[in-house]
Amino acid sequence: MRNYFSKIVCIAALFLLLFAGSAPAAEVVLYSSNPSELLDLVTKGFEAKTGIKVSVVRLGTGEAMKRIAAEKDKPLCDVFWSGDVAVLENAKANFQSYRSPEAKGLPAGYVEKDARWTASNAHVMIIMTNKSQVKDAESPKTWKDLFLPKWKGKIVMANPEKSGSAYAQVYGIYKLYGWDGLKKLIDNAKILDSSSLIYKGVAAGEYPLGITMEYAAHRYIVGGDKNVGIVYPGDGAFMAPEAAGIVA
Repeated sequence: MRNYFSKIVCIAALFLLLFAGSAPAAEVVLYSSNPSELLDLVTKGFEAKTGIKVSVVRLGTGEAMKRIAAEKDKPLCDVFWSGDVAVLENAKANFQSYRSPEAKGLPAGYVEKDARWTASNAHVMIIMTNKSQVKDAESPKTWKDLFLPKWKGKIVMANPEKSGSAYAQVYGIYKLYGWDGLKKLIDNAKILDSSSLIYKGVAAGEYPLGITMEYAAHRYIVGGDKNVGIVYPGDGAFMAPEAAGIVA
């Protein structure tokens, strides 16, 4: 886990340091969908090293892309970090090319061909369970199990128009089971406005099942929450890279 966060901090800092080295900026504005604790870690380290203030605007990936597009003639943001690469790919016209010195260590497909975005981390998509409501023996074992009538109204997922992680989740399920499978899932699920509402709601016992990211569920388990469980679906616990980019 320490190495995971160290790599994220390293890549994020490289994007921010570009501004420190290229212009006497007094402030860098960062739009991000990352958790507050991770943003605090990165921004405080950057400010201590450079003396440059970082102003963070925390919002969902979809909302951030809409805001960056609306501001394209007069950008208010310098750096965006971190959203699903498919979302950034669709918005890449709003980002400028920057080849990170760390990019050579990344797998193919983790850097946009013109370096308009660079992957900073990757999430494993899983099913999160609340064991007080769903016993392990009864929990779904695959994504396809979520299509069953018995789970109708008992599953929560985020809105893919607002959440980059939700975009990756529905795309992965679409690749496995097509529109028919995706429609069955949507018929069974409650759609919430942000990804954080999913894992918080399942952990609190508001919902039995949630489609979310491994790290979000795992931190409850590490924290000693006996009611939180993780299902790695047998038909594929797919991984989705997220990326950072410098606004044009």
